[in-house]
Amino acid sequence: MKTIYKFWLYWLRLTFANKITISRLALSWIPALFILNIPFNDNSRWGAVVFFLLVVMTDFLDGYYARLMNQVTDLGKILDPLVDKVLIITTLLALCRIDHQVPHLLDFTAVVIVREVWVSIQRYMSKKRGVIVASSWAGKAKMAIQCVAIAVIIIVILVPPSGIVNAVIIGVINAGIWVTMMSWVVYEADGLIAEATKKE
Repeated sequence: MKTIYKFWLYWLRLTFANKITISRLALSWIPALFILNIPFNDNSRWGAVVFFLLVVMTDFLDGYYARLMNQVTDLGKILDPLVDKVLIITTLLALCRIDHQVPHLLDFTAVVIVREVWVSIQRYMSKKRGVIVASSWAGKAKMAIQCVAIAVIIIVILVPPSGIVNAVIIGVINAGIWVTMMSWVVYEADGLIAEATKKE
């Protein structure tokens, strides 16, 4: 009871924007749980889609309210990108786990995980050196395309295989891989520019 009481007091002290972010973090695991439900059926599929899109579409709310109410916090800056990473990676891993042969899904998942881990380490090291690499349009494009690709995969994964279905899946996965790699290259370039600017 004491732990619950302490958590409740902590929750009350949080800003409204941080409450939205923490709620999104709690919900970000649910799509993966629906996908891993045995047996994976239409109910599981649409449950995963609904919660996946709910977390995605509320992404702008925490940042919007933080700026509107002048409640931008360090906790929010850490948790907001973390929610996106948890949502994307757990959902992809869950899709890889179920018994369906989705072309290039493992490649897509590997590229996303390696990119996120590498960029997170680099961002941390850059911050220790006093170099801040700002978010770019490429990062936003990456998130948008990844979300579209994953939503499409969840929707069509139970559809009987056909030329059209395979073409759609391969198309969205290739788009996801391409934009993930592109955002990685853009981040590296922005990092080099930021390092050079700091030395001047």
